[in-house]
Amino acid sequence: MVKFGLLKYQTSNLGDEIQSIAARRFLPRIDFLVDREGLDSFAGPGDVEHRILLNGWFMHDPHHWPPAPTLAPLFISFHLSDMITPSVGPGRAPSDVLLRGPNLEYLRHTGPVGARDLHTLALLEKNQVDAYFSGCLTLTLEERHPDEIEAFIALVDLDDEVADACRARSTSELRRFTHIDRNHGDTAERFTRAERLLAVYRRAKCVITSRLHAALPCLAMGTPVLILNTQPDQSRFLGLHSIIRNGSRTEFLADRLDFKLEHPTANPEDYLPLRRSLIQRVEAYVRHGDRTPVSKNPVG
Repeated sequence: MVKFGLLKYQTSNLGDEIQSIAARRFLPRIDFLVDREGLDSFAGPGDVEHRILLNGWFMHDPHHWPPAPTLAPLFISFHLSDMITPSVGPGRAPSDVLLRGPNLEYLRHTGPVGARDLHTLALLEKNQVDAYFSGCLTLTLEERHPDEIEAFIALVDLDDEVADACRARSTSELRRFTHIDRNHGDTAERFTRAERLLAVYRRAKCVITSRLHAALPCLAMGTPVLILNTQPDQSRFLGLHSIIRNGSRTEFLADRLDFKLEHPTANPEDYLPLRRSLIQRVEAYVRHGDRTPVSKNPVG
């Protein structure tokens, strides 16, 4: 018997839920939810195969690793953080814990691991984990229909000076949004708020953002998007910058980036091989439990 699970979260970043929404599209049903920070405490029956996609950022509390033995995960779009995190310990990052001892052996045994970014891929390969560059599962979200498009520009987690520059360059309505949501609430409420954000991105004339999980969904949907590289942990973007228009905040303010707000051109299509590979890979796992990557080099 096979059951299908989905990650849930207790963070203030709705980008987490957006990644689970991307995973949910592939599953025939949701039989159980597991908190990303409590994978080790999952207590499903041993006579059931519990399949779950482990995609996203791992993890705030890596001491809850490895996942329970009753989980049969697919590691795909997996990011290992090497940012110093107080919850891990003084001067330590999550990757310091996940790539040591039994935790490392778990990754070696359960792979191959689809790395969301080239930084994660390098960390895994350095530690002899079978890995490949998968890109992010949000690249598989459904493409929008032309009838959905409205005339507003969405600005996502950008400062006032950037917003003022946009107003000076466009007569379109500007709407501002954020992925930070400290209202918390139950899992259903969090998913609803993330779905509303995705609906905004589907309808927008174009999107300018600092958020990876606003930019990559826009690529998948066909919404023209520009990402400004203002986030402190740019290692998360390695390998993904090449498939999306991006630049620095300074370049944008000086109007040196090729992105016209009034008449935005279509996104580059360099992401399409990653999208196809992700879809094939996840569908094979969901249908048959197959973890073998379709291609280790879908791009390049």
